Amino acid sequence: MTTQREIARKLKISQMTVSRVLNGSSLVKEKTRKQVLDEIRKSGYSLNVNARNLISKRCGSIGIIIPNYKSIGYMYFYLSLAGINQVMDEENYSITLVNLERHGSPEETMRNYLNKVDGFIVINMSTMRPYISRLIKILQEEEKNCVMIQPHLVKGKPPFPYVTIDNFGAGYKAVQYLHKLGHKRIAFICRGESASIDGEMEERMRGFKTACKDLGIPVKKDWIKIINRDKLPEAVGSIFGDPEDARPTAVFCWSDVEARALIYELKVIGLKVPEDISVVGFDDWNQFTHMTAPFLTTLRQPLYEAGAAAAKKLLLQINGNTDEDKQVILETPLIERDTCRKI
Repeated sequence: MTTQREIARKLKISQMTVSRVLNGSSLVKEKTRKQVLDEIRKSGYSLNVNARNLISKRCGSIGIIIPNYKSIGYMYFYLSLAGINQVMDEENYSITLVNLERHGSPEETMRNYLNKVDGFIVINMSTMRPYISRLIKILQEEEKNCVMIQPHLVKGKPPFPYVTIDNFGAGYKAVQYLHKLGHKRIAFICRGESASIDGEMEERMRGFKTACKDLGIPVKKDWIKIINRDKLPEAVGSIFGDPEDARPTAVFCWSDVEARALIYELKVIGLKVPEDISVVGFDDWNQFTHMTAPFLTTLRQPLYEAGAAAAKKLLLQINGNTDEDKQVILETPLIERDTCRKI
């Protein structure tokens, strides 16, 4: 089996330099670090994870904080987790799920994990709302490494480095795309309880309105609906019940769930997609895009990529490296399918 000493001898460097590379030290020059890592890959060298953790005084595990075990079934959670797991697995880190309801309170739960992991990732889903302020207070008081997926603002500033989606850009891009197809009467529909604690809906709406203003598209108040799901049939009737020349020709939906429900309700009142109304969704989750007839044009929310980016930022913190970029904002590509047409 190849040893650190053999790698050092072959590269004509010290064994200490090899060890520093393996432990993520910032003291090693980038050129040397690359040479060591390349040689490690070629030689098949494998560091005993327990030995590494003992030497570095690390736990070799990170905590993924969730509000409760029901969160595991959410698309937002498990796609982000897949990205986190890919990065951490490559670094021989294990993952521990921290269920804030397990011990009755966030404070009690966190006390059981603070010394068992090297850092935390908070997947800031809407269901985190009842806990987030108390959770941030605990993590700050204990000075723990932490990265958030979707920031939580405290006095206008995020408390930790974060990864988020370009929600403003998504709203802007949806309108821009529909405008290129010739649409100048565009509606926006959002499910009221979907609005996250940090304004994802507001950002998508702001992008929608800004694009309309920039492109000279009138924004009609009655065509912007923030409603509960059971009110969708009523909203569809009020928006699309007018004569053809007075109703929207296209609509941007807050999510693919709303887009799919909208297409059904349009069919109920005798309107076809895309012949009568063009529809753009948001998420690109196969369960909804591929169950929609016709297949849904949508903006892809890069949740896997968000998880991977958050994991990389957390590793920087754990390894003591300065993270100059406190935020990562991921683009949302538009996926063209069959629910939009040129007019």
